[in-house]
Amino acid sequence: MNLLLFIGSVIGMTNIVVDSTIIAPIRNWTKTKCPKLGELMTCHQCSGFWCGLICGWISISNNVTTIFVCGCAGSFLATINLILTDLLISKTEYVLNNEEKDSE
Repeated sequence: MNLLLFIGSVIGMTNIVVDSTIIAPIRNWTKTKCPKLGELMTCHQCSGFWCGLICGWISISNNVTTIFVCGCAGSFLATINLILTDLLISKTEYVLNNEEKDSE
């Protein structure tokens, strides 16, 4: 159960940090005031690592090695989620575009 909670929380937290409109003002302010931190907040892999560290520390363990491994897993999970989401969106848009052409 902790593993599923970890996976869901890392992916969700990463999507909130990188893509959400809720965090957009903070993300935009950070880009202007501290560009390196702003880069981190726009990269799924980078944010996934830090979200994995936080979620690993909260839900898995206090062991430093385990927390680091959770960060690496979070980076991987966030990147895979981005790839699969983009693939799903591209396939959906392609099918919709073909349906529009067929109806004309």
